[in-house]
Amino acid sequence: MATAPGAVILADDFGDQLDTANAEHLAARLRASAGQLWLSTRRPEVARAFEPEELVRLTRRGGVRAWHRLERPADRRAIRAMRQLHTQLLPALTSPTVAITEGPHDLVVYGTVDRQRLPGAAPLSAVGVRLVAAGTGQDGGIGEIPVVADLARSLGFRVIALIDRDKAEEQTIKQLEASCHVVVRLPPKTAIEGALLAGADIAAIRAASATLTAFLNQDPAEGVPDTKVVDAVKHSLHKKSLHEPFLDALVEETQTPPPMIVDVLDHVATAASTSYSGPAIIDIPAVAPPGVAVPS
Repeated sequence: MATAPGAVILADDFGDQLDTANAEHLAARLRASAGQLWLSTRRPEVARAFEPEELVRLTRRGGVRAWHRLERPADRRAIRAMRQLHTQLLPALTSPTVAITEGPHDLVVYGTVDRQRLPGAAPLSAVGVRLVAAGTGQDGGIGEIPVVADLARSLGFRVIALIDRDKAEEQTIKQLEASCHVVVRLPPKTAIEGALLAGADIAAIRAASATLTAFLNQDPAEGVPDTKVVDAVKHSLHKKSLHEPFLDALVEETQTPPPMIVDVLDHVATAASTSYSGPAIIDIPAVAPPGVAVPS
């Protein structure tokens, strides 16, 4: 029937009973052969069969229903943003809120700790939040968050930005405020590696660092004075992209997820609510090593 001239096809919950590949394949075949095609779906694979401007996302927040449709990119910024649609936003299709990190390193740290908190605390998915990155490689960074955030908002997502505070400029912060509902930022001069290590004692950091010899020729903390261990490990994590194995080893040593990362996730969960009435910029407080006071 799809090949009949001018055929109009309507289907509800399309792809629910199909595997990933067949859902996308059948949607693409129907799109190519039907005169007009209307599909409702919860499957990002089905949406991948269509051009971005052909997608309509339906939302309901606080009892208010709305629809959202993308426009064809009209400038280079929009083209750059659209590249994130399939890799970042379509997988979040059914989540009301996206929390956008600066890049893959931040994403893997927040995502890993979010899983490690179980069963003691609920993951972000319990409050409808999907963690995504502003880029999948060298194309990320704080400056890319507004680009992805604008695209997400045009699709009806509530948008929260998770940013470092190592080199953010005031102009970038203003752009983030304009593009995001809420911005959660780490303490001054703190990147994701510093947040990962915050609150851990030197012995635990050394023990976790020693496990990195499975990936490196030398332990980053070996032969380094205690006063410089944190900086040495932060540098190695950033340069060698070994956040995952180090985080696993650190949690095994401390038996608790990194407290600053947990604090960020807790604030994200709170800010995801449509009834949230707190500040638009949430500053995460510093966490001192055991026995060291944080300056007020």
